[in-house]
Amino acid sequence: MRSKLLRILERAMNLKSSVRISRNAAVLVTAVAAFALLSACASAPAPTSAPTSSPLPVVTAVSQKAAQPQLEIASPLPTATTAAAAVTVTAPAKLPAQARTFKLDPSRSIARFTLNEKLMGNPVTVVGETAGVEGEISLDASAPTQTKVGILKIDARGLKTDSNRRDGAIARFILQSTQDAYQFITFTPKSIEGLPAVAEIGKPVMFKVVGDLTVRDVRAPVTFEVNATLKSADELVGVAKAQVLRSTFKLEIPSVPSVAEVTDEVALELEFVAAP
Repeated sequence: MRSKLLRILERAMNLKSSVRISRNAAVLVTAVAAFALLSACASAPAPTSAPTSSPLPVVTAVSQKAAQPQLEIASPLPTATTAAAAVTVTAPAKLPAQARTFKLDPSRSIARFTLNEKLMGNPVTVVGETAGVEGEISLDASAPTQTKVGILKIDARGLKTDSNRRDGAIARFILQSTQDAYQFITFTPKSIEGLPAVAEIGKPVMFKVVGDLTVRDVRAPVTFEVNATLKSADELVGVAKAQVLRSTFKLEIPSVPSVAEVTDEVALELEFVAAP
């Protein structure tokens, strides 16, 4: 059909060239031929497109090893050994196997007295101290009741307060420690009361030491209350306290206008550190 129309169009064109017609007539003939060609093309059935085949499914190969299910192995149950928390056990400090003698360390021990007075009309607490102390304690930690305390010696010449004038009066007139016979104040133990049956390192022990205190040429019974602790197998620390009266030891205070109302009560204290 298409080829037949083309031949008609060709003949029309040839006719244009061979026959003398007007330009308008030639244009009209050409337009009619073109319109007939277009109508023929539009009425022709559209070619049927080839069916498009559906794409083949893509198959992903899975290796047999990867397809196998993975077995998850649980952690082993804790055993009694791994589950138990670590516990550090500190062995108790060992007590000395036998009785040992502990000597007071003058570099770490001090003896003091305390009393009250009025100085220039003002109340004052007077404290005198000295590191000149000597003494020893025989201690059997496995049998504390067998403890023995030796004679305690205090160098009265070393006693110092906060006043040089007062110190001079104590040494020359009160204690008279400038004299060799009265240089030392001594305490001679006679008995010990309240000792425990068992001693433990680090555990404080409170007891009493009964004995005679000698100041100058006067001796009188005095009881010291002691709080002591065996810090280790090689160190014994403690505090011993007692209350005495000046009048008991005939300790007279010189008459001085600026000093008045010196108390008769005197507190005695010994802080000690002792080692073998």
